Amino acid sequence: AAMGPEAGETRASYDDVDDYNDQDGVPEVPVDALGNVRTEYANYRVLITVGYAGGDLSLNANDAKRIDVTITSPTGDQYDITTYKTNF
Repeated sequence: AAMGPEAGETRASYDDVDDYNDQDGVPEVPVDALGNVRTEYANYRVLITVGYAGGDLSLNANDAKRIDVTITSPTGDQYDITTYKTNF
């Protein structure tokens, strides 16, 4: 299956982790998961990539997804975070 949101989905209706694939940008108004405005995170860039990664974990290829998040601060500092989501 293709990574990314299904037809007609918006961020408010994302229902699985791969909907966030290829998200890249600086939010105009950064908000947290509860919708609270977080001005202290203005001008941070967030890049999210998601891909099948079962082979990384000795599983069937489609049984896991790897999520890579890169955060770049307004001063250019970069923070990389990687995690896996499995189908169990």
